[in-house]
Amino acid sequence: MKQKLTALGRNKSATVTVNFTPGNGLIFINGRSEQDYFMQYSFAQQRILQPFLLVSLPIKYDLFINAKGGGKIAQIRAIQLAVSRFISSLDPSYRLVLKDANQLTRSSRCKERKKYGLKKARKAPQFSKR
Repeated sequence: MKQKLTALGRNKSATVTVNFTPGNGLIFINGRSEQDYFMQYSFAQQRILQPFLLVSLPIKYDLFINAKGGGKIAQIRAIQLAVSRFISSLDPSYRLVLKDANQLTRSSRCKERKKYGLKKARKAPQFSKR
């Protein structure tokens, strides 16, 4: 059976697709290097590769990432989720380790939709008694 080498991760409104190719741990996000894309976040690479370290798996894949939406921190967390999902698909025993470390949890917090009759999702127009 051929191993699927892509994974999807979401966090808040950030969506990430990660393509894994055999290599030596290079990370490219939207065609740019990881240091270039997450310039002000020095912890980004550590967070992205954390699932590999938790299961003590050697990093023998290059990551080509397509990130859309959300902020940079939400994108980092979405990448982390995608990497965790990929690792858990490699071996079922890895799933327990990643689940205990809270790496397979998706944050479903999103912006609430606007309802009719209201100005925003919950903000109502000013009430006038007379």
